[in-house]
Amino acid sequence: MESPKSMPASAPPRELSRLAALLRYEILDTPDESAFDDFAQLAAYICDTPIALISLVDNHRQWFKSRLGLDVSETPRDISFCTHTIEGQGIFEINDAHQDQRFRHNPLVTGDPHIRFYAGAPLTSPDGYNLGTLCVIDRQPRQLSDAQRGALVRLSRQIMRLFEERLQAHRYAEQAALQQALLNSAASAMLVTTAEGLISGVNPTAERLFGYSEQMLIGRPLTSTLFPPDALARRATILSNELGETVEPGFAVLTAPLLEGRREMREWRLLNRNGGSVPVLLNVSAIHDEDELLRGYIVSAYDLAHQEHLQLRLQQIAAQVPGLLFQFCWRSDGNSSFPYLSEGLEDIYGLSTAE
Repeated sequence: MESPKSMPASAPPRELSRLAALLRYEILDTPDESAFDDFAQLAAYICDTPIALISLVDNHRQWFKSRLGLDVSETPRDISFCTHTIEGQGIFEINDAHQDQRFRHNPLVTGDPHIRFYAGAPLTSPDGYNLGTLCVIDRQPRQLSDAQRGALVRLSRQIMRLFEERLQAHRYAEQAALQQALLNSAASAMLVTTAEGLISGVNPTAERLFGYSEQMLIGRPLTSTLFPPDALARRATILSNELGETVEPGFAVLTAPLLEGRREMREWRLLNRNGGSVPVLLNVSAIHDEDELLRGYIVSAYDLAHQEHLQLRLQQIAAQVPGLLFQFCWRSDGNSSFPYLSEGLEDIYGLSTAE
């Protein structure tokens, strides 16, 4: 069930697109999987045949993702029955290959596995390409009933759904690996939470900053673990007044602005495991899936301890240096500020540091 060692240089554009669709699923030459074997066995049982195959047809061969009653894992495409199936629509059935001019001299008919009967249903991708077949084979002439043909078509659709699920699982795994790599390499502390605010992942920076291992934080409520209760209460009161609705002093303090379409970067002093506090600049972003359903949040916390140390050092220098020293913090949201201004400001410009 396959074709010559290489496709002709003049292969039709649709065939090239079909091959690209097949490769997209990354399933050729993968190990046996019981989920696919179950479908092959079910097809053989329903159609009462000794052989059932799930075949994928590439440019030169027919490769079997699952095979029942056949030892070989692939055959050349140029002698393939399944090539005829993928070139048409619906069931392709040969009742007696000895009586069919197209197949009577085929080596798969005259030799092992001595095919006399063949019926195949195409495995059609969502974008309309026939990637392969679910086929049943017998060594004696026969004919499927309407019920058996219908079952073969339905099973082929289920197999295609299994291909889709497998592809999605691989994509999710790749995305998860990429996200984890990004989290691990981030200079800021990164914490991932569920939609309810339970911590589901942290990066190494967060472990170092807050003194907890990831294992210790997983499953714990973010706000009750790292946020001072009094600070949450104060922020909840402010947000309740701003939004005109009650905001509870918990995880809602972080998410309520997002629900109003506001993105905030706010300074907090979070709790360290050793009992101390950590000054951070906090940002919260929602995580949505492809259907725009909320799956959780990413909380980034930039360590401001270095900035506080810098301000202290500037104050020490300013006390010994005449003139004006200042530190300017630029922010893209327009909330730029001067975290530090020396007392020389009043002497030079007649302005107080408060002004």
